[in-house]
Amino acid sequence: MKRICSEPNPSLFERAFDAWRQIVGDVWATRDPGDLALANQATFAAPASLIAAIHPADRAELAACLEVARRFGIALHPVSTGRNWGYGSRLAPATGSVLLRLGRLDRITAYDEDMGFVAVEPGVTFAALADFLRERGSTLLPPVIGGSPGASILANALSRGIGKGPYFSMAGRCCGLEVMLPDGEILRTGFTEEPLRRLARDAPGPSLDGLFLQSNLGVVTEAGFWLEPSPAMQEMIPLTLRQDEDLALLLDRLRRLLQRHDHRLQIELVNDYRIAMMVGRPAAAAAEPIPREALAGAMKDLAGTAWLCAATLWADSEAEMAWRREEILGAFMPWREAVGQPVRDPVGAFAPGLGGLAGMYWRKAGAMPANPDPDRDRCGLLWIAPVLPMNREGTAILATLQAIIAAHGFEPAVSLRLEGGRAMFGILSLVYDRDQPGADDRAALCHGALASAMRGLGVTPYRHGLLDAMTDRDRPALLHRLKRQLDPNSILSPGLYGL
Repeated sequence: MKRICSEPNPSLFERAFDAWRQIVGDVWATRDPGDLALANQATFAAPASLIAAIHPADRAELAACLEVARRFGIALHPVSTGRNWGYGSRLAPATGSVLLRLGRLDRITAYDEDMGFVAVEPGVTFAALADFLRERGSTLLPPVIGGSPGASILANALSRGIGKGPYFSMAGRCCGLEVMLPDGEILRTGFTEEPLRRLARDAPGPSLDGLFLQSNLGVVTEAGFWLEPSPAMQEMIPLTLRQDEDLALLLDRLRRLLQRHDHRLQIELVNDYRIAMMVGRPAAAAAEPIPREALAGAMKDLAGTAWLCAATLWADSEAEMAWRREEILGAFMPWREAVGQPVRDPVGAFAPGLGGLAGMYWRKAGAMPANPDPDRDRCGLLWIAPVLPMNREGTAILATLQAIIAAHGFEPAVSLRLEGGRAMFGILSLVYDRDQPGADDRAALCHGALASAMRGLGVTPYRHGLLDAMTDRDRPALLHRLKRQLDPNSILSPGLYGL
């Protein structure tokens, strides 16, 4: 894996580190080998790169830390809580970087129940916001993802993460970013006036928000986030497909329905391997992938299912739920014998939890611990996130990618989210045990083969991991000019996203 080298001059680094200690305090500036060993862990093999870590408490300390980095020419790699598991955790693309941890900036700086928004700093986690809303008796739904409830809301949105339920596009919920540029200047995107900057995106002139999504052009210190009013009821209708060939036909039948629907209909598809990882017992640590025919025990009641389609509906009345249910059952008509009974779930149960992490331990011996940390526990995990056309061409591409995963000795687990009836947002996972000899090397080879295949097929991931971000050099010339203009010393994550 090619790395960008930014190893600082030892003498300059000593002076810079002393300056950072004076800014943030001795406790919040570290180069302790034990602390750095933890910071340099991820769910796949990558050369250790972080040589220190600093934890500013507020914007003033952050600006001072950036000034030191500029003065001594030392690269900083900003992270929020560092739980970007499967995409790179806290690792920096350039060797010799200093970790800039933003977890101490953890305030919810604005909240309006009637208008349905909050403003959060980088250290606000999904669990913290859920607690905040519950304590206030809010009728707004907390956002939930499949990852850690200790992950940062802001960081997940900036990485274009996909949330659960109505929170499909986390980035699409952001409104009004506050960004500290590398020179310490504060930029506020969108409308400048409060509270309008939290309520509307389309301020006059070019939109700047997108420049700071999946970006190393600035440090986002705050973002407004629109929350979903809690509907009165939630219902899930399951459909089991026994044949892979049925997937394309189902997509054909769902396309128009999704094109004309709002976000109160969400459809997720998971294949047999993904089901097993979600609901089954952890597989015994082994070097060989588990054949499909051997998945029955892990899949429990869903044994024999090739794909599980979960259609989740939200409504504010029984009449509304009835017509939404009728529409989806009409789309499911060719498989009416395979449609399960609707499951009515309490909307209040929609809260962050640890259940989404269980699949990361699929290849580890024993069950997931009570305090899971896939980095610490040496879980092997790489996410591949292609965007595919929602048609038969897309299913053919998906089959090709699954075959590549299987050929490299991994179970081809797949989850698909359908959005707008035009594209499928896929999550393909390489799950393994890092303690198995050679497993990290096989995972890197498989990831490279998938990246090459996707480029050949004209497929792009919607979310970059560290390995993608370090190899993606085909960026518009304008972005390179902006990087040089905004960050002439290249102190913010040099090399990330090819910039």
